[in-house]
Amino acid sequence: MIAEKSIGWRVLSVLLRTLLWLLGAVLAALALGAFASLNPAAPTWMRTLSALEGVLQGRLFHGAGLLGAYPRGLTEALLAALAVFLAALPEARRSVPKHL
Repeated sequence: MIAEKSIGWRVLSVLLRTLLWLLGAVLAALALGAFASLNPAAPTWMRTLSALEGVLQGRLFHGAGLLGAYPRGLTEALLAALAVFLAALPEARRSVPKHL
């Protein structure tokens, strides 16, 4: 019974870490799109990310342009870093020796 609970928690932990890694990747791509909107000479794929980021912002905040592109990009980059940090945290805790 204890082994089943341990396996269940391990599966849940792996699933949560995977979702956090994916969230970090998506937020990093959106941050790149926000910063690309500041550069008119950005490549086409970056302008596509910029358009996608603008559409998502309009959907999530009902078209209210509360933040400019630079603060949006910084916020998305910081949230991506936080998601990656939280995804990597359980592995870092497991790798620390017991005597520390």
